[in-house]
Formats: sequence, C-alpha cells, structure tokens
Amino acid sequence: MLSKQTRELIDFEVSDLGEHRVKDFAELVWIYQLGQERFPPLKTISNTNLPRPASSFVGREREAREVVSRFQDRARLLTLTGPGGSGKTRLAIEAAAELVPEFRNGVFWVGLAPLRDQALVTETVAQTVGAKDGLADYVGEREMLLLLDNFEQVVDAAPDLTPLLEACPNLRILVTSRELLRVRGEVEYAVQPLAEAEAVQLFCTRSGLEPDETIAELCRRLDDLPLAVELAAARTSVLSPAQILERLSQRLDLLKGGRDAETRQQTLRATIEWSHDLLNDKELELFSRLAVFAGGCTLEVAEEVAEADLDTLQSLVDKSLLRHTEERFWMLETIREYALECVEQSGEAEELRQRHAEYFLALAEEAEPHAREVDAAWLNRLDREADNLRAALDWLGVSEETQLVLRLAGALNDFWGPKGYLAEGSRRL
Repeated sequence: MLSKQTRELIDFEVSDLGEHRVKDFAELVWIYQLGQERFPPLKTISNTNLPRPASSFVGREREAREVVSRFQDRARLLTLTGPGGSGKTRLAIEAAAELVPEFRNGVFWVGLAPLRDQALVTETVAQTVGAKDGLADYVGEREMLLLLDNFEQVVDAAPDLTPLLEACPNLRILVTSRELLRVRGEVEYAVQPLAEAEAVQLFCTRSGLEPDETIAELCRRLDDLPLAVELAAARTSVLSPAQILERLSQRLDLLKGGRDAETRQQTLRATIEWSHDLLNDKELELFSRLAVFAGGCTLEVAEEVAEADLDTLQSLVDKSLLRHTEERFWMLETIREYALECVEQSGEAEELRQRHAEYFLALAEEAEPHAREVDAAWLNRLDREADNLRAALDWLGVSEETQLVLRLAGALNDFWGPKGYLAEGSRRL
C-alpha cells in the first residue's frame, strides 16, 4: 500500500483506493495499491461517521433499494420528504450505509436538527468532513456522499448546495426534510407510511407480542407512521393493544388539527400528546423541563438545571420520549417541539432558560483558561455542548442580559477557532 505522497514520487501502475481513516493518523490518508489486481478490502477504520442505530431496521427494504438506485442512476441531490415521525432519517441512514463502498472518500452524516442559523450549515458540514480552508476547495474532485439530516430547520440555506455541487463534480447529497428544498437539480423521494404488514411487524418486534387484528387496527389508526407505532408499542408494558386503541380513539376525537394540516401530522401530534398524558406528575414535569436543552445533555447537567433524578430519566427513556446514547440524554426533534410547548404552558420557561444560560456561562468561564492552552479534552467538552452554548447566547441576548452575554461570548473566544467555528464566533462577538 502507498500513501498519496509516496505515489507522487514513483512511476508505477497503481489502483486508487481512496481515503481511509488509519490508526494513529489524525487526518484521512489517501491510499494507493501497486498494480491492478483485486485484493480483499482494506482493514482500516471506516471512512464514515454514520450513526449505528441500536434497534433493528424493520420494513423499508424496498424503499432503501430505491434510494440507493437513485444515486446509481446519477442523481446528485436527493431529498427524502415526509412529516415528522415518518422514518426519513432511519431510511436515509440505512441507504447511505449501503452506499459506503461506492464512495471512496467517505459517507458523512451531518445532523442539522439543533441549528436555526442558516449561516451555520456550511460551517457544520465543513467541520464534519474535516475541511479547514473552505468546503468546496476541500471536497474538490473527491467522491463523497453527504447525508444532511433535518434540513427543514435551516431550509433557507438550500441555495448554498447548488454552487457546492457545481464546484464538486463527484459529490452527492442526500437530504431529509419535511419540505422540499426547491433548488436546481433536486430529486424528491417522498417517504410514505409503512405498509400495513410492516407496521404490524414493527409493533410486534418492539412489543414482543404476536400479531392480531387489534394490533393491525391500532397501526391503521396511527396511519402506520413508524414513530407513532413505536410510541404505542412502548405502552404495552402497562396497557393491552385494545386499551391503547381505546385511549387513542378518545384522544383523536379531541385533538384535531386545522383543515390545512396533514392527517399524518395530526395523528402524530395526537400520539405524542396521548403518550404525554400517560406520564405521572414527576415525569410530566421533567419531560417539559428537558426541552430547554438543545442537542441534549449529560446526567449531571440535567440534575442541576432541570432538577432531574435518575429514576425519572430512565422512565422517560423506557417510554420512548427520551433517548440515551453516548452518556447524553436527548429527544427526537418532533417530541422536543411538543415538550417546548409544554414548558411554555408550565409558566417556568423563563426561569429554566435563565438557569440553563447561567450554567453554561459558568462552564464556559471554567473552560476558558484550558481553551486558551488548547486543552483538547476541554475543547471537546465545549464542542459537545455547542448547541447549548448557542441557546444560552441567544437567550441572554433576547433577555437583554448584556453583561452576561458579553461574558459568555468572551469566555468562548479561544474555543471558536480551534473547533472550526471562527466565522460564527466573529459574528457573535
């Protein structure tokens, strides 16, 4: 095997194997092979950051094949559209995983759900792929697939994708969004509800129950939406499918959306509200309080800011209203939107946001001397909380806490550059 630098020094026939993550190398390494013979795949660290869901992928095999075929048919920009909870993200991840061998320079997932500032999209993508001197210049001729997840949060940034694709002939982009981007070259793939048999299979896989007509009817009433089906399956530890169906029927009668709202969106909202109504008082209180965190939080932060306790956190995880991965608690964006409404109605939203902002101000000021010394552990800790730091800056600015917002922005001065947020930091300051 040869590196790109070695390849440039010799005059032999070689095969281009693309970029790979190699142990003990901080940057991607472009690797070549002497000759044109076929050898077994390289045993390098995968050149992708795609999430690896813990739960099984149920149904959608046909859709995954169709998404893969769109790119094999030379689509450059493919947008998976559908309402919240329809399974766009999971389908996109599964299809992208199938495409990893076809993109020698990598397949990269970029989660956009926490972002609200369209100016951050290109910067976030650049940081994810390791571009330090401009995204288009870095990608260049590289064969790469970007999966941009939850683009509806920053849909005004969509026009930036067209010049990027034009400048990078081997780049492909897969987007999930509740709405079309409406830019040149976009190909839409509408994600439909699960087939009835797949919805029943999903419910039974998650609940451990055998399929029957009651479960089939329940899935139909949930419009076979994956998130709605999973929420219902999580309730089977305390309710039978018949009891769930009865409660859901009552809720749907009470919670009808406007005439211009899609039925699936109404149904999903009703399902979340119904799940919310099954929580006890402690769970209800904590569910709404956790909405204050953008991008999730650790146990310690949840305890200090939201006065969380471990048992209640675990209960919310068990009921599929909260997720826990890599020592962080977080919500699906659709569920967090509902939780934000709850915290606004609770009357404690302002106090919670102030407490949240003051906590992250204290963290930034504690980290400041370490960031100045370019301490990687502290910089990474701040990076994990980047969305919470943004939320704190936004809240302190809106609430006219002038001194506090200046202190927070100043404390982050030595964080912006090393972690790739220089343009955002300049705007903030």
